[in-house]
Amino acid sequence: MRIVRGLAFIAACILLSGCAEWFPESNTTLAPESRLPRWFQQPADVSRSDLSVEMLEYLDHGTFVLRNQRTGRQLATIRAQRLNSKPLTLPNSIRADGTVPNYSIMKVGGIVEIVERKRREAVFDISDDPDVRTKLLTMSGHTELLK
Repeated sequence: MRIVRGLAFIAACILLSGCAEWFPESNTTLAPESRLPRWFQQPADVSRSDLSVEMLEYLDHGTFVLRNQRTGRQLATIRAQRLNSKPLTLPNSIRADGTVPNYSIMKVGGIVEIVERKRREAVFDISDDPDVRTKLLTMSGHTELLK
């Protein structure tokens, strides 16, 4: 009986590991004041305020969905490779309110974006700070992406 339960447990683990794509670690939205990730093109007839980006984050990648909020239409979906295995923080980066931002390095083709979470909420920004980019790519061992 123990062997049967053990085999059932192993089978369940194998089946669930194949379903990891269905269960994101987090689901966050791009801050309205942040620019769009460079792998998205803003449609000429749609203002930035009408666009939203949702990020579903998994262990090794993120799925980014661009939507027109006015029409509800999904405009694009991009799968980005996650270059760091866990959220990164920078030394001595405690803010005045006591929060410590964390970062993920995401890559689509040759385009690398730094995803920044400034607080513990379901909102992210795209960082344009060249010093943050350099430090994170160096810390994570991706100096070949410093351009």
